[in-house]
Amino acid sequence: MSLEKDLIHYRNLEKHSFHFPGHKGKWEVLYKNLAALDTTETFGTDNLAQAEGILKESMEKIAKIYGAHKSFFGLGGSTMAIYAGLYALSQKGQRVGVQRNAHRSVFQACELLDLEVCLLDVDRSPQGLAKSLSLDSLEKAQDLDILVVTSPSYYGYLAPMKEIMALARERGIRVLVDEAHGGHFPFFKPEASALAHGADIVVHSVHKMLLGLTSTALLHAGPDLDQKKLQRGLNLFTTTSPSYPMMVSIEKSVAWMDRYGRQRLQDLLGPLEALGKDLENRGIDLVQAPDKDPFKLLIEVPGYGGLELYESLFYDHGLGMEMHDQRFVLAVVTAFDDPEDLDLLAGALASFEKRQPLDKTWPQDPPLREERLTINRRKEGARTLHYKETLGLESLDFITPYPPGIPLIFPGERIREDQLRQIEAYLDQGIQLEGLDQDHRMDVI
Repeated sequence: MSLEKDLIHYRNLEKHSFHFPGHKGKWEVLYKNLAALDTTETFGTDNLAQAEGILKESMEKIAKIYGAHKSFFGLGGSTMAIYAGLYALSQKGQRVGVQRNAHRSVFQACELLDLEVCLLDVDRSPQGLAKSLSLDSLEKAQDLDILVVTSPSYYGYLAPMKEIMALARERGIRVLVDEAHGGHFPFFKPEASALAHGADIVVHSVHKMLLGLTSTALLHAGPDLDQKKLQRGLNLFTTTSPSYPMMVSIEKSVAWMDRYGRQRLQDLLGPLEALGKDLENRGIDLVQAPDKDPFKLLIEVPGYGGLELYESLFYDHGLGMEMHDQRFVLAVVTAFDDPEDLDLLAGALASFEKRQPLDKTWPQDPPLREERLTINRRKEGARTLHYKETLGLESLDFITPYPPGIPLIFPGERIREDQLRQIEAYLDQGIQLEGLDQDHRMDVI
């Protein structure tokens, strides 16, 4: 048994990656000698916990490129940066507005920091997909201290940041934006980034739409933040043995995007538009919208479920997708893709035999209800039951399809029939649910 051999085996099956990380395995461009830079805090290498030398200079250069007041390395992905950011913004017991389709890391941060969650509704696409935070829901929410916005969503839908920030300022609400999937916006569409609208904290994953090693991130902080408290939060949630290769990969990724990324992304827009027209002519649905990131390709082929499409693209065509759900596959395009890569995808999709649409109604996500939660997974007296036996009981854990990592059921939530139907639909399509064991059992009270 060898993890290395297993990874090489699957890598060799893949002709091209349409999934994260954004560097798409093209190591020679940026990271040829990265292993040689694996060092520690010693003479001349600075100290991330109190950066005063080369690390401080590197982060200042990155902040200048992004137009941020300050930028900080995140070495535990956007998850760690969200933890640190909420730590800096909050006091124990405060109320945090969170859109229902936020990543579970946001809810976990609220659990760790003893914050009350006020769930906010989202708008929906014509296909029934959860999009971004509903302004109407935000306007109705009362007594929020902090707001966490996810923009773009995993599927690429953008929040109306200008309007959200205006409302937040009017009410004195501090704002953290989980822009993990939007690190490319400042190089492509700056007005879509929360950095352009004065959010208190903006978090970017560098390994997603940018080119960093997996688990790299950036936290951008505004001028009105308690910088000492933020540094305490970063130190609290960051390893005391930070990886220098990871930090170098962040710097090199941002520098490459600053020099080449804008043009590379612009050069891909024409081929992406041509791909959309080609698929439309073939009766294949590529979900497009003015408020959607064009580099996130959400594809539905009539007559095929998401799992069948996902597996066939990999095993029959060597194309690795980012994820599938019940209906769609998601392909991710970054600045390290070429127009020829899109031709591979178009050719693969063209090879699927035409079928009649599936005579099946996909269950919608459970209603995105506005409610308040205090998440606590330290309760005693739990039982482990098959999910079909849990109706009306209280879940002790998040039940989360992964990807995308958006909780279906929260700790403390009483389980409903519509949620159980959705669990069954996810399992039928081969989607992993975190919080269920291999026998599909879960912990309840």
